[in-house]
Amino acid sequence: MVQTLEGFQRTVAYLVLPEDRADLEYSAIRLGGEAGETLNQIAKHLRELKYNVPVATRKERIEEEIGDTLYCLARVCIALDLDLGKVGEKNLLKMQERKASLTR
Repeated sequence: MVQTLEGFQRTVAYLVLPEDRADLEYSAIRLGGEAGETLNQIAKHLRELKYNVPVATRKERIEEEIGDTLYCLARVCIALDLDLGKVGEKNLLKMQERKASLTR
């Protein structure tokens, strides 16, 4: 089981064929597609909540799509030689600074 974003990225790099690791265009296009599929599942989830339709299966589908999106994001980082964990850390620092500036 992967415990860190760095570990996840290493596993993705292992799974991707070596000749495909630098393919930024394909990885970025897939990232956009998977993000769109995630949003589509969330929209269906919200509609089902509105009409009291059971949502357990939908939440599983959302989880799958988030996983696919994360996989594609890791591929983009691999293609750009970025560390997904460091990207996440920098983003958290930025969000903490933003929160601090709003609560002063």
